[in-house]
Formats: sequence, C-alpha cells, structure tokens
Amino acid sequence: MSLEDDFYRFRAGWTKLGIWGLSENQWGALSEYGRLLHLWSGKMNLISRLDREQIATRHTSRGLVLVKIIEPMSPQTIIDVGSGAGIPAIPIKVCLPGVEMFLVESRRRRASFLRFVVRELGLKNIHVVNERIENWDSGVKADVFTARAVARPDDLRNWMGSHAALGATLVSTLNKDVTEEKIQATEIHHFAWLDQSMRVGLFPINYQQ
Repeated sequence: MSLEDDFYRFRAGWTKLGIWGLSENQWGALSEYGRLLHLWSGKMNLISRLDREQIATRHTSRGLVLVKIIEPMSPQTIIDVGSGAGIPAIPIKVCLPGVEMFLVESRRRRASFLRFVVRELGLKNIHVVNERIENWDSGVKADVFTARAVARPDDLRNWMGSHAALGATLVSTLNKDVTEEKIQATEIHHFAWLDQSMRVGLFPINYQQ
C-alpha cells in the first residue's frame, strides 16, 4: 500500500465513524504532514521502516483520537512532552488551530524537524522548545499536557507541576505493558479504528504556583 492509499483509506474510515468533520484545508495539512514525516524518516529514522507506508492509519490517527478527548476541555494552552516526530502534537494543532501549543523535545535534530513542519504547514501559535521538560524554565502554564506511550505517568506529572495551570490534566496514551491497576488515572478510554486500537489515560497534575 502506498502512502497516498493509506491516507485515503484512513480518511474514508475516519469519516464513516462520524465523530466530527475536518475541512479540506485540514485534511490537506494532515496529508502534507504525512508526506514530510515519510520523507524525513528516511534520513532520521523518525518512525520505523515498517510503518512508513502507514503513517496515517498508525500515527496521524492517534493525534485525532486525542482531539476527541481534548476538544471538550476547551484548553487555551497545550504542552506536548517528548514531541519526537510530532505525534500527537501536529495533528492536534491542525484540528484545534486556536489553541496555543508548546512542543517540548530534547533531541536537537527532532526539534529541527518539528520547526520545519511548523513552517511548511503555516501553523500559528505553536512553539518548539528544544529542552527536557524538567529543565525547561519558563512562565508558561498549560491547561492540558499530552504525551505518548507513557510508562510512568507519576514521573511526568512531577516534572509538569511548575507549568500546570489550576486543574490541568495530562492526556496520555498508555504502553501495552501498563496495567490499569498500576496507574492512578481519573479516566481511561479505549479506542479502536480500522485495525488499530489505543488506550488513553487522563491524569490530574498537581498545581504549583
């Protein structure tokens, strides 16, 4: 299956779910992001070789799933921790253009890729921070934090405290080896689409003045 075929398969399947509609401009931005991710992955190994022809169904889709959870929260500011190749942050920003986003990524080359994507897609109010979250010294406060495949949410919540607005929430996908008994999430959501599935946990973050 080609990259283009995968995208259209994903778009058709997603539309049938009837969760919400995206504009042609948004679908176009998601398609272009997939193309850039595919191109740069050959140079930087952003995603595995086996996944490069299924970027939409296996990667972009995960960002859209988180949008379903985040949008009702009406956040003003989102901090994505360990942004890597831009999943879930870039799809979230495409779908929620009015939200201010900070992409915190400690690896210089991946931060450079993220800045390139932001410029190419013309995204506004999105900032790439080349730093570890626990070392990032700023006055930024977020309503929502996002992270991918977190094994130990408690560690992340401790590091996020100084950037948390009152009532902030971490919205994170969960590793397969994380049992629900091991974590203290306020909610855990289960999603399935096409041949993919994902668990998402919601974790309150301790507010620090």
